[in-house]
Amino acid sequence: MKFILERNVDVTAWTVAFAFVGTIAAVINILTLYIFFKTKALRTRKHVMIINLGVADLLFLTTGIPLYVIHLLQPSVISFLMLHILSRLSKLASVITLAVIAVQRMHATVRPLRHKVLSSRVFIRTVEIIWISAAILTTFTTLQITGVLKHDSISSILVLTTTIGVIAVIVSCYVIIWISFHRRRRQNLGYLIDLEKEKNLAVTLLLVSGGFMVTWSPPMLYLAITRVCSNCIQPSRTGMGWVFLLFAIQSLINPIIYCLRLPIFKVSLKGGVKRIYLKCFRRNFSTPVGQSTIHPEIQVVKTDA
Repeated sequence: MKFILERNVDVTAWTVAFAFVGTIAAVINILTLYIFFKTKALRTRKHVMIINLGVADLLFLTTGIPLYVIHLLQPSVISFLMLHILSRLSKLASVITLAVIAVQRMHATVRPLRHKVLSSRVFIRTVEIIWISAAILTTFTTLQITGVLKHDSISSILVLTTTIGVIAVIVSCYVIIWISFHRRRRQNLGYLIDLEKEKNLAVTLLLVSGGFMVTWSPPMLYLAITRVCSNCIQPSRTGMGWVFLLFAIQSLINPIIYCLRLPIFKVSLKGGVKRIYLKCFRRNFSTPVGQSTIHPEIQVVKTDA
């Protein structure tokens, strides 16, 4: 009886934590995507991968978190498989997108003219390749869990190799970017304003990548060890809870970085929140005649033609 009571308290605590963090993260990511799609200055080719990263985060928050809560409350094979497929797909798409972002920024810095003439199809095909690659890796891990693959370590090795490869690509690309910025500044190649804009964007994306890796690596290492060496660490409800909670918190980091580092995003966010507020609550109050709806302190003066 005491064990059942402790289990119920544990499940309730995790459910409340996921409901709170997941809801906040989902709302913030929806608002972030809304800002990127509505703001013309952010709806550009260089922000395509950032948008794709937001879509992957939102997919995890709207499917992975609810499925994990369902699996906590009513464990079943179907809920576990759905949880594994959707959460692994979204997170692998996120980590591959970060590697692509690093390569894209490096190409834009080292070969700026060639990068500007790239066709939009290149970015579309790249997004497709990201999701196809994530789907292939997810398929391998799912086949391992279902017992179709006889070698238990294959999928774990693939995921670990992917993670290490992504980290290596990100570090290498941003080192090259940093060297290129300093070289162009010393030689006065390009306008200083453009250089500063590119540098600010590169630093922003580096922070995004760093934050992602800090919250991504420990959970993936934990999951890999539990698969490869079951005698080392046994998977537990608490361990898996922290894994998914870190993944949820991870999705909160990016919008905060965008708000702090991208002035256009910050201004657009304020305007977007204001528009949403007016649409939701403007029916609850009436604006006096001759007064501005947006700025009530401004009086509208009518003039006779």
